[in-house]
Amino acid sequence: MEHKIISCPHCGKIIPDYALKGEPKRMTVTCPSCGSHRNSNDGKRGGKVQRYLCRDCGYRFT
Repeated sequence: MEHKIISCPHCGKIIPDYALKGEPKRMTVTCPSCGSHRNSNDGKRGGKVQRYLCRDCGYRFT
């Protein structure tokens, strides 16, 4: 899900649109192999560090 960045008409401060809609902020993880944002959780390494799987190129990364 991509969010647009907009500026406040009153003060000019840059605000992500999810802040206006009341949605929680989501961390976007980028695949180091292809740069895609289409990733899914793929378990944890050592029970502590989150692993990700890129849905576009199939690369697994931490």
